Amino acid sequence: MINLALFLLVTLGPPIIPSTPALHPATPYNAAAAATADDGFVVAYGSPSGISIVHVDEAGTPSPEHAAVLPGGFAFVGDAAGELISYSDANGAGVMRFDGTRTQLTSTVYPIARLAWNGHQYLFAWNDRGTINGLLLDAHATPIGRPFTIATFIAWFSIASSGDSFLAAAFLGNDSVLAIPIFSSGSVGAPTDAGTGRFQPHDLVGTESGYLLGLTDTILALDRNGRPRAATKAIPEGETLLAITAGAFALTDHGTLLALDANARITATSKVPAQLNATLATSQHGVLVVGYDGTSVVDRATLRVTPPRPIATVPLAQSAPQIATANDGTTLALWEVPFNRHRSDASATTRRSMATASSSTPTALASAPRSAPTAATF
Repeated sequence: MINLALFLLVTLGPPIIPSTPALHPATPYNAAAAATADDGFVVAYGSPSGISIVHVDEAGTPSPEHAAVLPGGFAFVGDAAGELISYSDANGAGVMRFDGTRTQLTSTVYPIARLAWNGHQYLFAWNDRGTINGLLLDAHATPIGRPFTIATFIAWFSIASSGDSFLAAAFLGNDSVLAIPIFSSGSVGAPTDAGTGRFQPHDLVGTESGYLLGLTDTILALDRNGRPRAATKAIPEGETLLAITAGAFALTDHGTLLALDANARITATSKVPAQLNATLATSQHGVLVVGYDGTSVVDRATLRVTPPRPIATVPLAQSAPQIATANDGTTLALWEVPFNRHRSDASATTRRSMATASSSTPTALASAPRSAPTAATF
């Protein structure tokens, strides 16, 4: 048996970087999704390596096989609207196209970045120490005028559009919600007390005559000035609302999909896999559900659900391995990778090791199963 200390002194030279990174199914927490012209969808989500973007066809199948990772460090996505996605990272926040082209609009670090599209212009909004700022953009993401203040002393907010105007749902620290109209001229209307309830990341959508605002167990119908006009508490007992999408569909944490009319009345229901967090998007024929375990599409006419499919795999971030060899030819590789605890926001780093009888297979080493660290004895 070779002394391990002596073994580690006999190395193969500089660390070898694997030629093919390990891949693993993505868990798209904090995702944004939007319909595309071909009746499919685009899904964007943040990761430690940057922002990942994957296209999903009308049957719910992600394509291509691997998500495109747009490098830039740890980043969050906000909303997908029109042909843009809002994002925030360590450099600030802005919008990006589906091909990854970015336009930074503020230097505020890691703000909540929101986006809405009214058919001919965007409203980009972000928070800065409790103040919501807004900026109008044209169809090419060029700023129109200067930033303006939407509200102050806000804990969280969402924005949406209906007709030519926009609305912000601003959540105060005491769970009360203010509805604030924003007009296409950039002027801000008087706020309205819209109700009380816990917020969710995607909880405000436009309808043909106003807005739907989702709270913990209530869905409110608002007019275009943010005034409540109807409400429903028909969310099943013991379930919590997760998201609402344009086209008037809502999803609960138990996987209950609700079809709604413009007055927040439930017209039909269906079931999808239960979720802790989800994002919805609506095309002409389907509703995309993006959850921890992948994507499903619900047919809008029949409410039939496709089986969930894992979203495209992404490269598994890992350090360059430290590699050493014994005089019998056995090689030890040691590297570190971050991992996410499934259905948890926590993350950590684990150190892995693997022994092999060959020193010429770095790709196989990098693609080792994601298990607990192992020790090799020589």
